[in-house]
Amino acid sequence: MHGVITEGEAFAKPAAGKRRWRWAATLLIVAAAMALVAATVTITPIQARDVIGDDERDVFVGSGSLILPDGMARPGRQSAADCPGCRWIATLMCDPVSPTACRGQARLCPNDHFWLKISLLQPGGSWQVLGSQCFSPGGPARRDDVENLIAEQMERAVPPLRPSHRPPAGILPHLPVIFDSGQPAGPMTWSWSILGLPVSVRARPAWAWQFDTLAPVSTTTQPGGPRVGDGVHHVYRHQGTRQVTVRSTWSATYTVGDLGPLTVSQPVNQIEQILLTVGEARAALSR
Repeated sequence: MHGVITEGEAFAKPAAGKRRWRWAATLLIVAAAMALVAATVTITPIQARDVIGDDERDVFVGSGSLILPDGMARPGRQSAADCPGCRWIATLMCDPVSPTACRGQARLCPNDHFWLKISLLQPGGSWQVLGSQCFSPGGPARRDDVENLIAEQMERAVPPLRPSHRPPAGILPHLPVIFDSGQPAGPMTWSWSILGLPVSVRARPAWAWQFDTLAPVSTTTQPGGPRVGDGVHHVYRHQGTRQVTVRSTWSATYTVGDLGPLTVSQPVNQIEQILLTVGEARAALSR
């Protein structure tokens, strides 16, 4: 019959419309998800090693004295080396990973190093640019760190303290006892690489002797030896057991290329004790 819509036809047409609407909604959801992913990738933070061209970034900031390498001007190195109240900034000038970012000497800086500009602020002054140079991943070397490592090396390098005395036995009152530290008179010198810097160290020893508990301390730059003329001897007045204490102190200076000499703030100390027995002097009868 014309103009009559059956029940099946009446439900078929709206179903097709719903399918088209659902397909369009799915496309919109997919497009929104792709846009969100793209936005997430775009805002990923840039790491310090990604800085190239003329961009600058402060990668090291600190205070205190610095030991700067030979490639920088000597007046600036001297100022930085003796400035405990200073503030400093190391700024990344270019990224060695990029073949076009670094120019001149900066192109010779290894990929795992930084080409840094060093700026120094002295107390009461203004910021001063000291120059730029290639630095290891640890950045500029603080003077305190350099001297702590020098002291550690010295503790392993100085000869041990081995005190002895003559006579080794049969010590009598009123006769001199000769002491020996068992160490050389010095000075001693070493050359080490400290935090990538060529460091030359010169150390001088001194000794402090205490010949009995509560006795006064005698200081000397002589190491002692087997003879009275070697400089360290003592006369005991009474018999008994004596505790002898000796302390050696190694004071050092160092240079880094043409910088210095600088004084190591903390000397290396060694201490040892020995016991000796002073016997009773007996008169000998003669005929």
